[in-house]
Parts: sequence; structure tokens; C-alpha cells
Amino acid sequence: MASVSSGNASSQVNSFSSSSSTISSSSSCYAYSSSTLVLSSRASAAASSNAATGGSASGEYSQTNTHVMGVDEADIAKYDGEHWFVAVNEAAVSSRVDIYKSNANAATLDKVSSLNVHADATDQLYLVQNNAQTQGLALLRNNFYYYSTFAPTGYWGSFRANDVITLDHADVSNPAMPALDWSVEIDGSLIDSRKVGNTLYMVSRYEPQLKDTVFDYQDLTVRAANEAKIQAASLENLLPKARIGDTETSLSASCYLQKNQPVTNGFRSLIYITTIDLLSKKVVGSTCVNSSITGMSMTEKSLYLTGQWYGPTYTPQTVVHKFNVADVGTAYAATGNVEGSLNGSADPAFRLHEYKDDLRIVTSNNRVHKLFVLEQLGDQLQLVATLPNSARPEAIGKPNEDIKAVRFTDDMAQIVTFRTTDPLYTIDLSDRLDLKISGQIEVPGYATYIHPISKDYTFTLGYDASPRGFTTGLKIALYDISGDNPVEVKSYIYEGGGTTSEALYNLHALTVSPDKTRFVVPISSGYYPAYRDGFLLFEVNIVDGKASLNAVGAQLTSEQSFRVYRKRSVLHDDAVFMTARGKVWAKSWQSFATAQGQADENSFRCRTVEGVLQVDVENESGNACNAKVNFVDNKTGVVMPLSGSVSSEGVRCNYTVPELEFGDYKIQAELNGLKQEQAAACPTRVYGAPVEFNFQ
Repeated sequence: MASVSSGNASSQVNSFSSSSSTISSSSSCYAYSSSTLVLSSRASAAASSNAATGGSASGEYSQTNTHVMGVDEADIAKYDGEHWFVAVNEAAVSSRVDIYKSNANAATLDKVSSLNVHADATDQLYLVQNNAQTQGLALLRNNFYYYSTFAPTGYWGSFRANDVITLDHADVSNPAMPALDWSVEIDGSLIDSRKVGNTLYMVSRYEPQLKDTVFDYQDLTVRAANEAKIQAASLENLLPKARIGDTETSLSASCYLQKNQPVTNGFRSLIYITTIDLLSKKVVGSTCVNSSITGMSMTEKSLYLTGQWYGPTYTPQTVVHKFNVADVGTAYAATGNVEGSLNGSADPAFRLHEYKDDLRIVTSNNRVHKLFVLEQLGDQLQLVATLPNSARPEAIGKPNEDIKAVRFTDDMAQIVTFRTTDPLYTIDLSDRLDLKISGQIEVPGYATYIHPISKDYTFTLGYDASPRGFTTGLKIALYDISGDNPVEVKSYIYEGGGTTSEALYNLHALTVSPDKTRFVVPISSGYYPAYRDGFLLFEVNIVDGKASLNAVGAQLTSEQSFRVYRKRSVLHDDAVFMTARGKVWAKSWQSFATAQGQADENSFRCRTVEGVLQVDVENESGNACNAKVNFVDNKTGVVMPLSGSVSSEGVRCNYTVPELEFGDYKIQAELNGLKQEQAAACPTRVYGAPVEFNFQ
């Protein structure tokens, strides 16, 4: 049954069919039968019934920042309120998971054990819990393989073989004695995964391959022999397998196909949604789709697979396949398509949003952006509304602007576009039949991540930028979105083209308190060989309905010649737990808050402004101009005190260094008892000579 096309699209993508030759289920919407894969380990299943003594949550604490509340995502660290499980990958052949016992009241972490794991098993962790107590730790990994061969399609060389996905389970009911106790291997390449409760949903790609075919060099005889081998191949030999110990079983041989397609049409990949009960350690089902799939999005009740398709006019179409979610697997529900693609800078999972019975989706095509609302009717996702439209033609974004961030709430969409400035658009979704742009603001730079705090305020993380659109530093901002147009309440800019944060492109790296008022942002600043890594702490205070954003403090985690990208943190009541490169830090929030206004390692910074060296001193207490900044001639020992001028923000004081002849110089700075002789992002050569800034 054909699905509705999007607006003016001239072609349609068809729904899946369920012919008797390919679908073994008695239900026309279900992709597998009762005889489909069910694998378990008797010993492991028995062990899972033992009483757990693992983590039991107390107090309010943060968890992995995810796209959808209630749907967990794999990450390098997981916290259950009592224990923090932190993956450490120090070398290609040495990996482990460190387990720490936490004390939120005392703000301490004590290491209780380490679990040695496969070198590739430190990126994707999930907790397995029973009655709010942690019993297990799931470790998901992809093993990559290549082989050199000839392909019957006329190409030869090194081809990507099917990978093997491995899911390991460790018993951590006694955190002091963790032990791997179950494992399953599944053929294919992992696209993504999600977890609801203790049920894991993995989306993978598998390409049936015959390695005994040979390159035909346009020889029809060889080509015919290759075709004969393909025709003679058994279905069983072409299916992906799941293995537990010595037991091997094929995934579902029933696969959804798109209707009304010629028999010569098809896709080379089989897409599988594999459902695993982590608590009972069973693979309980698999759903197969023969379609072009590049991503997934999921809520507690629905799973969406998305891909791209080009119609006869070569206009990109985003195809969406919806599946209903249950503990025993997924069931096909509907298919639809809209004009444009999910490609671009913005996180594609945030471009989709399920609200009640609607699916909202933002797409782009040649920097023309559209918002669609779809609803399910039968096995089709039908178009309800589009923006822009004839009644409301205003474009989303200025000409040639890219979408950098998207975030939906119940009645609003927030979209950031960028070319040289950062328009933040708010779109009113309260009337699903009358979508409209309700407001916008233009500020320098752009946000890559949006985190709604309430219906009136939103927190953003992104880049500051020059008038010509070049990024100049990290920007953290708070916006008031309650009025006709958004208003920037406060922003903090951490200057330097080398200043960045993993949270700009990975939402898991950002930590948010349960009440959405405290944020921990990882930061990397400077240039080789003076990279500096750490965490920035921010707090949103709302008094009488008015919110403010305050920089509370910072924690330096490394000062070395490389950047640290795998940094994570946890907020538990007033405790702050941080980790980077196998090290941990534990402090109370008050220890940062009471230090507000004091100098820290980030208080001093040097940069060039129109070719002139400038030292910036920043301090929340507003006494930055009380700093003592000296320019020292190392050869003569002459000390030249510098005078400062307060910046427009009121927390920064700028000290300009006079132009000098070639020589050997250094800069000393002191504020509130903290002395510095080096600042991050300092030019390596100024006035023809190196200038050293050494933090002591």
C-alpha cells in the first residue's frame, strides 16, 4: 500500500508487503514467527535469580543525557546512585571497566574493583537492573573485518566484510567481584541501539556475501558461473547468525519488502532489529527489513528507522519506517516519506519527535529547510501539515544557512541555523494544522545543542563566531523563549579557535541535574603542545520567574600535549563526580560555588587583537582589573606593569602589551593570590620572539 508523499513530491515510497513467500508470521504486520530465534544460557539464567547486592539509588542524581526520556543509550560510563561504572581504554590491547563506590553526602569516590574487558568493549555500556538494584553490566561492541576479493559486480579490491556484534554481560551484583558470565555474537554491523527497561533493541546491517565468486572481466562465461553460484546458494547460508557458546541460530528469514517493486529492484543490505532481554539473557526476536537505512530514533512505544531515497527527479526523500515496540520484539506499523534529508550538522535523532500520535520531522534539501507533521493511518504515515506553506511562507533560516541544532518540546520546536550569525527560531506547534514561526533572535556564532529547561527558558551549547562566520571559541548561553522573540539572558564565551567540547557533538558528554538547573560541560582548550582539559560548571537560578545563568567553577583534569575527549561526570545531590583518562575527581558543588569570584586556571588568557598582544583576566567577582600583570624582559630583567581596562561584560579586564622590539619576554599575572606565568591559547611567537606563559 503506497504511502503519502510529502507536499509537492512527485514520487512515493511504498509500504512493506508481507507475502506468503517471505513472511512466516500469522500476523501481516509481524516479522517473525514463534519458531524464530530464542537463545539463552541455562547456567546464566539460573545465576540471574540470585539476590543482588549491587547499586540501589538514593537521592537525586543525573544519568546519561539521552535523546528521549525513558529510553537509555549506550555510553562509556553508567551510574546507579551507589556505583559508577567507568570504561577505560588506555591502549589498543588493554581495556577495563573501573567500578567506584560513591558517597554523595561526603562527595567521595572509592574504587572497589576493575573488570578487564575486550579492547573494543569500552564505548557502549548499559546497566541491567532488577527492582532498582544493579545486577549486571552489558558491554556492546562491533568487531570490524575486511577481506580482499573480487566482486561479480565488476569491482575488485579490499571489501568490507560483515562485522560481528558482540554483547557481553557481566555479573556485578557484588561490585567488588565483577565477572563476565554471558555473551552473544550476532553477524552484522551495528547501526545503533537503545534500551527500555532491561530490553535492548539493536539495529544492525548485514550484507549477504558469497566469497567464492570471481572477477569476470566482462567474460560472460565467468559471469554466468557467478550467477549460477548465487542461484545455487541456500537461504540459510545467506542469513546472519547469532551464536551463544556452541549454539548457532539464524536470525529471521522473513524480511519485509517494499510493495510494488520490480523483482530486479532491491537493496544489498538486510536491516535487523534484534531484541534482547538483558535480565534473562535471551535473544527473544528479530525483525528484518530490506531497505536503505541510515539511522534510528526511538520512544518507549515506537521505533523509527530512517533512510534516504531519490525519486525520478533526484529530489532526496527521507523514508521513515515505524515499528511498535514490545518486550518480545518489534512489529511493523507504517511507512511514510517526506521531501529532503536528515543529513547535515544537526543531530539527526533530534530532527524527529514523536508527540502523542504525531511524528514531527525537520529535513533539509540544498539548504532549504522544512518541518513536517505526519500521522499514522493504517500502514501509512500520512502528511498532516508542512512549514513553510502557502499561508505561512516565511523560510526556516536565511538563504544558504545550514541547520546546526533542533530540539522539540510538546508545543514548540527550536531550530538553530547558521552561515555568519546564529538565528534561533522558535516554532509554535500548539495547533498541528497551523504551524508557524513564533519568534527568532540573531546572535554571533551558533548552538549545536539545545536543552530546554522549562517552557520559558532553554540552555544552549555551541560556538562563538566572528562577523565573517569563523568560530572563535566555546559559547554557553541561556535564552528566555517566553516572549514573542527569544532573548539571550546570559552567555559565557571561552575564546580561542582551539577551544571545544565533546558535548558539542555528543550529548552524552553533557551532564544535567534532574531538575535541569545544573550543568557540567567538558572543555578542551589551547593548541599543541599546550592543550588543557577539564570541566566547566554552570547553574541556572530562577527567582520570581526570572532566570540567571552563573559560571560556578572549573576543574582542570589534564595539562599535556594531547586532548582528552572521553570525559564524563555525574551530579548526585550536591556531589560532583568527574572522570578522564582513568582518573576521577570528587567534589561538592559548594566547593566550586564558594570559590566563585576567586582566580583559577581559566582566569588568565592571552590572545592577539589586530596584531597586538592582549592579556585577558576574567573573574566573576568583578575585580579582574585588580590583577597585577607584568611584561618581563628576560634578558634585562626589566618589569613593565600593564594597566587594564574593563570589558563590556564587566567580568573581564583587558591588559594590552606595548609593541616591543625583538627579544625574549614573558608575562606574569597575579589575582587573589593565584600567580600565573602562562595562559591557554597564547600565540607561540609575538613580536618575533617566543612568549612563555607558565602556570605554576
